[in-house]
Amino acid sequence: MSIRTTVVAFEREFYRTKQFGETAIAQVSDLELHEQINPQQNSIAVIVQHLHANMMSRFTNFLETDGEKPARDRDGEFVDRGLARDQLMALWDRGWGLVFDAVAPLGDDDLWRIVTIRTEPQTVALAIARQLAHYSWHMGKPGTVTYFRDQKIGDCP
Repeated sequence: MSIRTTVVAFEREFYRTKQFGETAIAQVSDLELHEQINPQQNSIAVIVQHLHANMMSRFTNFLETDGEKPARDRDGEFVDRGLARDQLMALWDRGWGLVFDAVAPLGDDDLWRIVTIRTEPQTVALAIARQLAHYSWHMGKPGTVTYFRDQKIGDCP
């Protein structure tokens, strides 16, 4: 049996990040999902679209293919498609499902394997850590939206 101490720690942090996002998303109305709190911020809907596309690109055939898939339309991820809450949450669930499915079979010995993202070789551990940081950073945005909405503050820094 493979040791999974570090992999389990990564999985737990992914679950915490997912839960944080879901808690923040649940606090906003359907309309607020699509609102920008200022012109420099993406709406929660756009963040969900982007994270879904990123997860699909990074974690499809995670160990075998480059994490930046040729068909990915990164610019298109940042255009609000006007999806309903249930559609956004379906994207959310599919993306996270792929993350967890890709990480579940890994053991700590796999963390030193080499994968590529945008043709850049890196260890599995680094690739996972970078994605965890990326997702956590984005999950702060829905939390910011709910905070500023609740404080009745118009713009956020």
